Amino acid sequence: MKQFSEKEDLVGQFDRRARTYDKWSLWQKDDKLCQIITEPLDDLKPTAECLDLCGGKGWLAQNDAIRSSRKWTVLDISSEMGVSVKPSVRFVLGDAQNTYFDDGIFDCVVCRSALHYMDHDTVCREIKRILKEEGLFISAEKVLNASVQDLEWYTTWRDKRNPHKKRFFQFPNEISDIVVEHGLQLLKTIPYSCQYQMTLDEWLERENDVHNTISQDEQDVITNAIRVLDEETSRRIGLRIDADQVFVTLNWAVSLFVNTEYRRPKTKIVVSIIVERNINQRKHILIQTRKSRYTEPQFHNFLELPQGKLELDEGIGDAIGRELREETGLVLTKITSSLEYEKSNSVGVECFIPLIGVKTMDTLEYFALCFIVEAEGEPSNIVWRNDPHWVPVDSLKAAIDSHSVFPLNLPMLSKYLDICG
Repeated sequence: MKQFSEKEDLVGQFDRRARTYDKWSLWQKDDKLCQIITEPLDDLKPTAECLDLCGGKGWLAQNDAIRSSRKWTVLDISSEMGVSVKPSVRFVLGDAQNTYFDDGIFDCVVCRSALHYMDHDTVCREIKRILKEEGLFISAEKVLNASVQDLEWYTTWRDKRNPHKKRFFQFPNEISDIVVEHGLQLLKTIPYSCQYQMTLDEWLERENDVHNTISQDEQDVITNAIRVLDEETSRRIGLRIDADQVFVTLNWAVSLFVNTEYRRPKTKIVVSIIVERNINQRKHILIQTRKSRYTEPQFHNFLELPQGKLELDEGIGDAIGRELREETGLVLTKITSSLEYEKSNSVGVECFIPLIGVKTMDTLEYFALCFIVEAEGEPSNIVWRNDPHWVPVDSLKAAIDSHSVFPLNLPMLSKYLDICG
């Protein structure tokens, strides 16, 4: 008889599960859970490259791709799961612990209910390797929030039902501690609970090993053990059988991490943009509202200028035009600050005199150059939903006095008012 490796066992299990996966893994299409997981992605650029690691049939990736411009890849160990992935996202057959993706390729990696199948150190190293600097990792894992005695009982019967799981997470910090050890910074953990009901036959449908389904004797052991649980224990572990119906409560920890070394931050170079326009014979500038809820939540809803980080091998002028287009929909027509480009000994040199340079410190490591520009078109709120709007220059001081302003931009607006106000 052929002996199967642990990996072959796992592949075989999920290949067979693909046929009935939608029936009993109801959490995979939970709209609220999907919303909690994907909402932080709105802090990324609209065309972010995202990976759904161990993404199964790709439901989360497909739904987010429909509502956003993000580019999704689904990686799963099961080719049968991949058959169901729609063409709107890319499917890659592979092992999450050794993906063969290039270094620093993804803006975000999502992993749902899968860490317990893998070696945590190996997969966390791989996630960090393929994430871009400042890329997000979103882990969604089931946790028990139960006592040690509950955990021992739970482990016993779950080993019968699904022996491939390497461990169970009792509390959310167990997950975050593992990930943080590998150089990612925890930003936030969001708890979520959901309840499902299914027939006992459906609940027992998972296959126990590479050859056979759960035997009738093992099914009886499992169901009898659950039936005799007292009400309090049943509540803590989230499992109850009533007649031929199973009631399951799943407690989730959705943890958001960023790929950065917080203790050794790298200063980011930013272009900040003051867009001028004459409207009804009054000079206006464009102001918007900062909408990052997760990466810098303390500045959510602060007023700010259109701005963004300089990308690799990108010129200052190109960065101004790109950020203006991405954040506001406007098309750059003129940079009124001095900006020149020359080439000497095959080395390109950009020379510029910005309105002002501003360096922030402590937990906000930016060095920004502020430029005054002109642009055509009307500001759009569709992509970033940051409410870009025109403010008369003669009303600007009152506006910034009555609202919180992003610290990077306050010196810029004050300098602008000194010159133009």
